[in-house]
Amino acid sequence: MRMMVFMLVVPIVWIALHVYIDRRLLPKGTSSAQLRRLLRWGVVLCAVLPVLTMVGGRALGLDGDEFRRLQLIGFTLLGFSSIVVALLLFVDLARVIAAGWRRVQLRLRA
Repeated sequence: MRMMVFMLVVPIVWIALHVYIDRRLLPKGTSSAQLRRLLRWGVVLCAVLPVLTMVGGRALGLDGDEFRRLQLIGFTLLGFSSIVVALLLFVDLARVIAAGWRRVQLRLRA
């Protein structure tokens, strides 16, 4: 039962983090529609391939050279996406702290 919950919750959280990446890095109107579509597909691949790798290896019992290639790509994208998520969260946290500090300074001056 634990494994079933894990295999359900982790992909949902992982995909939700990629929705955050998509909304944060690809705001509307900043580039051409074609470039934005290409970047969005990159985010989708970074979200889906690690999940397919995890599900394919554990639940479906896949094996072989093709699956090893999928593992290499999927887990590489997992690492890349993890770094991007961590950096974005760090930058957003720093922005929130800076905005709060500015508000505190304005209230102290008044």
